[in-house]
Amino acid sequence: MSIHHADSQTPFHDYAGTFAAPDSGLSPNGAFRWKTFTTINYTMDALMVGLQWQHLPAIDSGTTNTGYGSYDLFNLNTSYGVTDDVTVRFGVDNLFNKAPEFGNVSTTANPAFFQLPGGGRNINNNDTLGRRFYLGANLRF
Repeated sequence: MSIHHADSQTPFHDYAGTFAAPDSGLSPNGAFRWKTFTTINYTMDALMVGLQWQHLPAIDSGTTNTGYGSYDLFNLNTSYGVTDDVTVRFGVDNLFNKAPEFGNVSTTANPAFFQLPGGGRNINNNDTLGRRFYLGANLRF
């Protein structure tokens, strides 16, 4: 999509949701059109269980590179009020151990000219640590 501004001849390019050309000035991991982050909690007496869901939509291919697939990350958290002054917490981040998406592969590389397609993981927007657990307590004095 190109739009010309009335006061200049420089076109405006809408790169939202795409993996833009390297000279676009965007970060190397694409420009998301939107992202979602949803939290659902359920509480029953002293027990609380929560689920967080982060969704990143797919990034379309650019002019010289492939994009990235969509990415969903889930975190589970719980807490239990043992007494009025003591609460115990437990959680699992990256519940399904989702690895970062692989993409950004060159579509114009030519091995005959020693150009390799490359590619990589979207580590700026995806979880790189894998599944992890935590346990903690809140104490009130």
